Amino acid sequence: MLRLENLTRTFANRILLDRISLHLEAGGVAVIRGPSGCGKTTLLRLIAGLDRPNDGRILIGGERVTDGAWLLPPWERGVALAFQDDGLWPHLTIRQHLDVLAAAAGRTTGSSAPAAVSPADTGPGGPTGQIPDAGRAGRSPASPPTSASLSFPDSRPSPAFRPSPDAGSLLADLGLTALADRYPATLSGGEARRVSVARALVAAPRVLLLDEPLAHLDAASRTLVEQALLRHGRHPGRATLIVSHESGLETLLGARLLEFVAGRLDEPGSPGPGPA
Repeated sequence: MLRLENLTRTFANRILLDRISLHLEAGGVAVIRGPSGCGKTTLLRLIAGLDRPNDGRILIGGERVTDGAWLLPPWERGVALAFQDDGLWPHLTIRQHLDVLAAAAGRTTGSSAPAAVSPADTGPGGPTGQIPDAGRAGRSPASPPTSASLSFPDSRPSPAFRPSPDAGSLLADLGLTALADRYPATLSGGEARRVSVARALVAAPRVLLLDEPLAHLDAASRTLVEQALLRHGRHPGRATLIVSHESGLETLLGARLLEFVAGRLDEPGSPGPGPA
């Protein structure tokens, strides 16, 4: 489902990602660990299409989305990405956050939500979230989007797809039902993080990317997110990649553990990334 081939990214003469290769099959879950600043978030940004590599390829579902240049813009990749800073839409309630993306993924939710999010609100230069489809003619944006958190449902049908959890079940699983009609400004940090995770899950992506979903959470919020990831993190039509400092998360989720070592991914117990 997700394949990285010799992915390289440098910045200011520093090598952040050094010829990274990874294959994560549909239904696969991997947890990435590494020190702060080692390139974990950069890797997620490359997969989502928010940054471009200096070299290498990214394939999703066998389709090249990056090959040293922009091939597919973020909103056509079928990727949902939740960053640490949550990036919620200030003008939508929690329920509307989920309903908008569930509707974009082709599901109805039965509750009132905006029919669409306007380009003025969510275009590549605006706040985060669903960006209207730009067509399939191989066009790419003049510059990468700068959104802090993305949920981009893919409109293309896939025989491997099965319905993701609906908005109502995610609200319940993440302890958000009582907060559903509130706005982001009224939420605590832990509540906002749970909404961000729910929003990514409801988008029915082909690739789910979570950046530190458990960081800075109290015990109650941590348990809710862990249980939601146990319930919904593994999906037969999706590859899931989670960046986390939390020791033991890979064991809880039955996931592969990958570690950043000198700009490369190492899988403990495997031969390693090989010589430079």
